[in-house]
Amino acid sequence: MTVMGFSHHEERRSILQAYRRALVHEDSFLFHSKKPLPPSPPKLPIIGNLHQLGPSPHRSLRDLSQKQGPLMLMNFGSVPILVASSSEAAKEIMKTHDLNARVMSFRQVREKEMSLMIEKIEKGRDSLVDLTKLSFWFANNIVSKVALGRTYNELKFTVLLERFVHVFGLICIGNYIPWLSWIDRLSGLEDKAQKVVKDFDEFLESVLEEHVHKRRGMNGQNDEEKDIS
Repeated sequence: MTVMGFSHHEERRSILQAYRRALVHEDSFLFHSKKPLPPSPPKLPIIGNLHQLGPSPHRSLRDLSQKQGPLMLMNFGSVPILVASSSEAAKEIMKTHDLNARVMSFRQVREKEMSLMIEKIEKGRDSLVDLTKLSFWFANNIVSKVALGRTYNELKFTVLLERFVHVFGLICIGNYIPWLSWIDRLSGLEDKAQKVVKDFDEFLESVLEEHVHKRRGMNGQNDEEKDIS
């Protein structure tokens, strides 16, 4: 069955990719350029800079950027990764790839969700605010509205998204050093990733079915109006 020229499989894949792009962005536009590459911290054979990430990768990257600059090139195994650690560097990358226009097209969604978050904080001003939970709620609303057409705040989806973020936020050795992929199987990471992808795929299938039924209902209503007229 197809909807608007796309198969279920293609739609699920595009939506899943949209989630991944919203959660993780790896850019490689400089890697094939003849221009000088950004500064890079010293790396080791085979593993590259993986050993420098530590238990808190975001903090490790922050510390490294203070030495290397706002734009640095790292190597996770055999995979080159461009790290932008300042808003100016990120804006420049977005301009180069024409991403700015796409991000700006979602401006109304972001502004509305920001207003709702501020309102939520205002209502809870006399009590403690869980910023981690609130930030997750904010990001979830934006991504689900942009990718799926509406917000999904049901507990089942929230837990699923948390699992998705957690698993794909872990370092998968096999992605960077293919011949060490057995470590991911041994640690159970591969099974966890496959399980969360399967569950996420089933959720996206239900979303697509929801859209299909809604579209059929609208078409049926239009047909009735035509018959009456």
